[in-house]
Amino acid sequence: MGGHVAVPERLSMFTRGRLIGAASALGALSVAGASVGVPAAGASSSSVASSPVTGVLSVSAAKALGYPKPILKPVGSNKTGQAGCSKGAQAKYEDSGGKTGVVAEILVCNSTKVASSVLATQKKAAPSSTLQRAPAQLGSTAFETASTQNVYVIFWQRGKLLSVVALDVNVPASSSSSTTTTAPPPPPTAGQQQSLTNVALVQDK
Repeated sequence: MGGHVAVPERLSMFTRGRLIGAASALGALSVAGASVGVPAAGASSSSVASSPVTGVLSVSAAKALGYPKPILKPVGSNKTGQAGCSKGAQAKYEDSGGKTGVVAEILVCNSTKVASSVLATQKKAAPSSTLQRAPAQLGSTAFETASTQNVYVIFWQRGKLLSVVALDVNVPASSSSSTTTTAPPPPPTAGQQQSLTNVALVQDK
């Protein structure tokens, strides 16, 4: 696989390989020795803080949203690679044609202040030309950005929880190319934006 594309700097690092090869969006989340499980529907903030895998996008929810192929079923870990955030969880899915994928992640920070600081750093690192408002239902902290790899990402905060969902609309092309591109990403289509929004709103429940 080729080099990484930051969306933005620590919270969303995606390789140019297939979605299954994407590095963690939440600070190089390690799944070594992690516990794998299917999240419960409607998990509370306190239960997600205790066990973040209970809040990340589930297999059944992803299927209902049009992503029936679990590339990585929900997995939690105590190794996030992000200072001040001790736990996280991640899941990855693709559509039936293997052309579009989603990555859903949650990071549990040690306090609301730490979470706010980490999120602010990520927003500052995102290219200003790609920043746009995220769905209002996600609150005032939410923002959306994009990468040259046609990956569209929404970040938001709920207390000491940070959530990220990413839509990769160029899975086959990114898996076969190792050439770095610098052209600005095109804006998502209405359908792509709706899909990304739906994934974020479901994970936020």
